[in-house]
Amino acid sequence: YWGLVASELILPELFPVHAEAARDAIAARLAATGWVTVELQDYVASPVNRVRQVETIRHTARAAAILLLVDGDCPLITDVAWNLLSEWSMHTNVDGGWHEFRGTGDAHSSLYSSLYVLHLLGSIISHERFTTLIPEPERFKAKASEIIDSTWNYLWTEWNNDRWSLNGMPWQVNAPPILADIARFIPL
Repeated sequence: YWGLVASELILPELFPVHAEAARDAIAARLAATGWVTVELQDYVASPVNRVRQVETIRHTARAAAILLLVDGDCPLITDVAWNLLSEWSMHTNVDGGWHEFRGTGDAHSSLYSSLYVLHLLGSIISHERFTTLIPEPERFKAKASEIIDSTWNYLWTEWNNDRWSLNGMPWQVNAPPILADIARFIPL
């Protein structure tokens, strides 16, 4: 995502090539199920199979945000967004944070997933062609706004608790650009 943002600003003559390659790669990953699948090391599995494939919420949300950046009219954006909205209750915890993996009922909320979903939904709502991009735009906006508020409550609580630390490592270095990226979407 950030590479494409930088490419558009620094290398505008190469951006169309980068954008096309990104769009094609993401479309191929989303084509089968509408979710991005990644392989993770699985130390619980037998020695023969130490890798498991999982569908991740954060990678899927970020992939759709990239599509919005490089091809704002791509129908896959709509598919991902509606999947997130319709499955919201299955992929979030009571604290408002999003799970890392789809369909696992993660015990802990994921900072990355929560940030990326908030960014994606906010970006879609503020997209200049929002009403033509998303079917049932008013219903989408109402539901997305509710989810943004809930997700923001989680992010705000986490920020006040530990400045978004990950495994004891403070996110203070990364926090300013992330906040700058999502600030336009968070409630006042």
